[in-house]
Amino acid sequence: MQEFIVGKSHRETLVIPETSYAVSHEHAKITILDDGAWVVESLSNTNPLFVQQPDGQLVQVGRKRITPDTILVLGANNSAGFRFYARNVLGQQSDPLKFKQEFLALQSELETLQADERAFKKKSKIWDKVRMFGSGLALVLAFAIAPLFVEDIPAGATPEQELQLTKSNSQKEMNATRVMMVCVPIGLSILVGIVLGDRDRFAERRKRLRCPNPQCNARLGDDDIAQGRCPRCRSHI
Repeated sequence: MQEFIVGKSHRETLVIPETSYAVSHEHAKITILDDGAWVVESLSNTNPLFVQQPDGQLVQVGRKRITPDTILVLGANNSAGFRFYARNVLGQQSDPLKFKQEFLALQSELETLQADERAFKKKSKIWDKVRMFGSGLALVLAFAIAPLFVEDIPAGATPEQELQLTKSNSQKEMNATRVMMVCVPIGLSILVGIVLGDRDRFAERRKRLRCPNPQCNARLGDDDIAQGRCPRCRSHI
C-alpha cells in the first residue's frame, strides 16, 4: 500500500503554488491499495475536495474510490485552488505540458462526435422533406375526412332548410380542413423531434472537449484537438 499526502506542506508529492490560498497544508490523501485500487480522502476541515465527473461536473467528496486518470480539485476551481490528475502523485513527467494519452482520447471523442453530427444532419434532411409534405398530406386527409361530417339533405326539405344545411355542411368541411392543416404538421414536428432527439446535446458534448492540463481546462476547438495542442497553455500531444 502507498499513501501520498497532497498539500502546501508536502512539496515532495506535488508542488502547489503559494498563490493557491484555498489549498490547505495537508489537504488530501491518496492511497493506492495492495489490490491496485485508488482512494482519495479529504484531510481539510476548512477547504473542500472535489472530484471531476466524466461529464465535467465537480462533486465534493470526503472519501471516494478513484482512478489514476481522475481529476481532483483542491479548494476551488479557480486560481485559488489546484487541479491535478491523481496519477501525478507518482511523479511529475519531464515535460509537464505533454499530455499525449489525453489528447489521443480527445481526438477519438471528437471523431465520434463528428460522426454523430453527420448522421444527425443526414436524418434531418430526410425529415425536413417529410415536414415539407406535411401540408399536402393534411390537405389530402382533410378532403378524405371532411365528407364524414357532412349531413345528407333529407327528402322533402324546404329551400330554407336546404340552404341552412348546405351552409352548416360547408362550415363543417372548413373546420375539418383547418383542424387537419394544423394537427398534421404539429404531429409531424413532434414525431421528428422524437426521432432525431435534442440537437442541443451536441453542444453539451462539445463543452466537455477541454484542455487536458488540469491547470488550464480551456475549451478546445476541432482544429486544436486535431493538432493536439492547447493555444492557451501550450499543452501538447
